[in-house]
Amino acid sequence: SNFCNTAKIDSKVDGTPGTDDMPGNLIFYTTADGSNSTSERLRITSSGKIGINTNNPSDLVHIRDTASDCNVQIEATAVDKDARLKLIAHGNGVSQVRFGDGGDGDIGGLTYDHSDNSMFFRVNDQERMRINNQGKLLIGSSASRSISGINAPVQIQGTNVNTSSL
Repeated sequence: SNFCNTAKIDSKVDGTPGTDDMPGNLIFYTTADGSNSTSERLRITSSGKIGINTNNPSDLVHIRDTASDCNVQIEATAVDKDARLKLIAHGNGVSQVRFGDGGDGDIGGLTYDHSDNSMFFRVNDQERMRINNQGKLLIGSSASRSISGINAPVQIQGTNVNTSSL
């Protein structure tokens, strides 16, 4: 019965202004069903970071869900049947997908290292497995090695029978 905003877009100063310098961000708000006030949903900072459901994005794209579950869905269209999430690093950098929770925001991950064309998996913030640029699966080591002239495609390395077996 009364006028309520359903959505709005704000631009606010984001940093310290100076002569011919006005850092700003862009904030998008929507109104949830059953509510009569807007809530921030997306922010683009002056440094170009995008935050969805967070007003302080820590990465280039930072998506946060305050509910008990968090889903990011990428869906293919009828024209393009492949769904893709593309991560392009600059130069010989790395492309990463990081995993964590409220208690530890960066505990696991999948990393592609463009400098040596390898992919590795981190668990408890330590590298646990790597696929090198020759397609070899390395567990317990980030470097392939040859033993008695054999450079096997699957290598498990440890210091004794308790830390490595197959």
